[in-house]
Amino acid sequence: MNNKSHLKKLRKNIVWPHNAALSYYGVKAPILTNCSGSTYTDIDGVQYIDALAGVANVNLGYGENKIIDSMKKQLDQLSYNYSSYSISVPELELAESLLNILPKNMGRIFFGTGGSEANETAIKLARQYHCISGNEKKHRIISRKISYHGGTLGALSATSFLDRTKVFEPLLLDFPKVNAAYPYRSDSEELDLGLELAQELEKTIKNEVPDTISAFIVEPVVGMAGGAIVPPSNYMKNVREICDKYDVLLIFDEIITGFGRTGKMFAAEHWNVEPDMLTMGKGLTSGYSPLSAVSTSNKINETFEDSDSTFMHGITYGGHPVSCAAGKASINMYVTQNMSNYAVSKGNVLLNEFRKFQHSIVGDVRGLGLLIGIELVSDQRSKNHLN
Repeated sequence: MNNKSHLKKLRKNIVWPHNAALSYYGVKAPILTNCSGSTYTDIDGVQYIDALAGVANVNLGYGENKIIDSMKKQLDQLSYNYSSYSISVPELELAESLLNILPKNMGRIFFGTGGSEANETAIKLARQYHCISGNEKKHRIISRKISYHGGTLGALSATSFLDRTKVFEPLLLDFPKVNAAYPYRSDSEELDLGLELAQELEKTIKNEVPDTISAFIVEPVVGMAGGAIVPPSNYMKNVREICDKYDVLLIFDEIITGFGRTGKMFAAEHWNVEPDMLTMGKGLTSGYSPLSAVSTSNKINETFEDSDSTFMHGITYGGHPVSCAAGKASINMYVTQNMSNYAVSKGNVLLNEFRKFQHSIVGDVRGLGLLIGIELVSDQRSKNHLN
């Protein structure tokens, strides 16, 4: 094994960091060797509490033998297959496990390797769906002004998160944006706000010419771009009605909110709304192996089946059998250990404790389950952002 000084030299010079400055990565980034439970250990023996759960993806913690053993077993049986030519047993079994916990209108699963890729897949599926439905002009996605849907250029075009988008502007695609459901920064009552935002979506569809809008993509609870922003209780149903009215597909980005984090297996369950597509990643394998998924509604599936159309989209490592084995084991743990209820009970404790904070810079405490945000402001009356 390389000695510590050599590893530190390598750190400084040869790897591109993800979302971090070269200067930080080269000098300060811990070089990790081990993990267990909720902690990392670096080459100097220093332990770190992983308060971020990886990047909101290690839902079940590190060192879970049920997941590790399933991956080892799969490596002995089938280490790889390409999904364009064949399909593996674990891919079929994982798809079945997902459809058992997803909204009832879902009928198929497309597997990829990461969340950005899942949203790219959903954008392409929406485009081809409308093409084979005879609506070739429908090619643009509406998203929200506070959102993050991924780092690839298509997903980034649907993102409104200045820190992530500014340096790459102009973005690849011209996607219109509407206001996010942000109760803390609205003067309207909850139900009024839910109606106003749906009306804004309808107005935007009309202004952008309805024949060009293919889908509306939304995080049920805004994640990293805004900090656990929970919408009004009537918002999702109102949005569903507007999408149906204008033949616009509704895409739920549940890459952060999926797999129990909000107190439901999927956040869509909080409002009893069925999307046309639902994207997944992060907690799908609890970080043990790269995997993402897009589930599609029976309406979309039947359109493709009736037209005998090929979805022209393939990913070399999509649906990797070892990742699918990890995914199946993870879902089994979510279900058998009732992790959604765990998120509710622990989340309620955290919310209650956070709401006891008596400080002028604490503007809002909000969240669902264990997806919780604390918004800091310069003062509570003005709600001005804290610089």
